[in-house]
Amino acid sequence: MGSIDVDAKAAAGPQSWYQSIARFEKPDLCKASWQIVSTLIPYILLWFMMVWSVHAGAPYWVVLLLTLPAGLFMVRLFTLFHDCAHQSFFPSKRANRIFGYISGVLTFTPYE
Repeated sequence: MGSIDVDAKAAAGPQSWYQSIARFEKPDLCKASWQIVSTLIPYILLWFMMVWSVHAGAPYWVVLLLTLPAGLFMVRLFTLFHDCAHQSFFPSKRANRIFGYISGVLTFTPYE
């Protein structure tokens, strides 16, 4: 049997592991804003497409196909909501609370 290569940082112990992930500890407003834009806009567009499909008389399977990506975006939105509940999505507690309430309504989950 061959030898197993072990990462030097992982072998050094938990302290070096904490140091290697420390850069992910603080919220970043630019990344948070991009995550909102890239999640919320497609989610809302898919909702409008589903409503329009029903009103336009499109076959029911078309609406069902649209629910698949909408469901995935809803899971992503719930993840952002969860980060807001832990006060770790935005640097500001107020921004976390505001977006937490908004995303809670969109994911049918109470914020508090």
